[in-house]
Amino acid sequence: MARSKMIPIDEAVARVESGMTLALGGFLSQGVPLTLIRALKARPVRDLVVYSNDGGFGDDGVVELVKAGMVRELHCCHIGYTPDVGRAVESGALDLVWVPQGNLIEMFRCGGAGLGGFLTPVGVGTAVEEGHEHVTADGRTYLWEKSVRADVAFVRAHAGDLVGNLCYRGTARNYNTTVATCADYVIAEVEHAYSVGELDPEKVHTPGVFVDAVVRAAVSPRGPASTPGGQRAEAEGAAAPPDDRCVIAARAARELADGQVTNLGAGIPMLVANYIPAGVDVVIQAENGIAGVGHVSPPGTEDPDRRNAGNLFVTLLPGGCYFDTATSFAMIRGGHVAATMLGTLQVDGDGNIANYEMPGRMIGMGGAMDLVAGARTVYVLTEHCAKDGSPKLIRRCTLPLTGAAECDVIITERAFFRRRPGGGFVLEEVACGHTLEEVAACTEMAYSVAGDVRLDAYGAV
Repeated sequence: MARSKMIPIDEAVARVESGMTLALGGFLSQGVPLTLIRALKARPVRDLVVYSNDGGFGDDGVVELVKAGMVRELHCCHIGYTPDVGRAVESGALDLVWVPQGNLIEMFRCGGAGLGGFLTPVGVGTAVEEGHEHVTADGRTYLWEKSVRADVAFVRAHAGDLVGNLCYRGTARNYNTTVATCADYVIAEVEHAYSVGELDPEKVHTPGVFVDAVVRAAVSPRGPASTPGGQRAEAEGAAAPPDDRCVIAARAARELADGQVTNLGAGIPMLVANYIPAGVDVVIQAENGIAGVGHVSPPGTEDPDRRNAGNLFVTLLPGGCYFDTATSFAMIRGGHVAATMLGTLQVDGDGNIANYEMPGRMIGMGGAMDLVAGARTVYVLTEHCAKDGSPKLIRRCTLPLTGAAECDVIITERAFFRRRPGGGFVLEEVACGHTLEEVAACTEMAYSVAGDVRLDAYGAV
């Protein structure tokens, strides 16, 4: 009879001591080991170094440990949903280390596989490259990134048996499968516990070999019961008359080809799905581990384990599927994503993009750095000017870069620019109600005008 790994939760979290490195599974409020996190809060532990996708969601997740004064250093890619984490960084109570999402999951994967590190093109030419060795292979520059081997890891699974075999559900798989391999002591909280032999071996995602202890999940990490109204309006487009965002999204949708795999970022890009032309089938992929994303789930039909990378409840189209975050970024970095569309704070004439941090506001790059480095075509969808009227298409980005010379196309409510193979943008289209002179007056970056530039090329939808 196999030895049972099911133990009391207090005994499990007692393995975590001050100064240790803790790796966490989960993605925003998807598959987050909240039961273990809250049990750990009762321990007299300080100075933890935590590796996690994010700072949590609202008041749940890593932010709970930060507010309790237990975390000295946080390595993650996004804190945009947890203002308390940002305040802890600003006050000096917490050291924050930005890590691109795909690099983070690969650090976990290599740590679990016994590898010292890996070469990645992600972050070259940005602040991420600071302190990293540069390596050139086959004419491309890479950064040497060290792997992560944690002292303890917390993961959450939909089901598990007494010997630690685990299976996950929907997008709650995300980081959990990989984090479960990369620590000296791995604790899994499970929603449903089974006796040995009751789990179908074909459905086991994490073999019990990797798991040291199993506890019963007592807290739901599933967030609100429905998509908040503001987020729903953002994803669907407000019912009010079409605004500039819809104009941009509708023009961008015309760029998508039948059968393309596409990743749509938060904000304006999320609206593109609403304007994909009839007869064009596009596979929308999201970083958290889902392909075949449909529309926002209608009220009352939400599945808590089916969300996109913005944490919105979504539908899954026929032929869609789920996978873990490591697989998701193999798609992205491996060139399987034909197009990525993302918003920006700044973009310049060299194709540099800055979209994750500005003075007084820390958000994080999420998977954007990986996407601009790996997608075959990178589209920036943005209002032409900032809220204060200043240009967003500027001579040189002054904010931290998401990608260096990665932007291929810029689409605004006023104009459409395409970058030439040799460098420099060409104005190909001017939107309805706007003129060449107006575009020139509100565009700081250098560009040329196509000889066959199209006027009144797109507009209200």
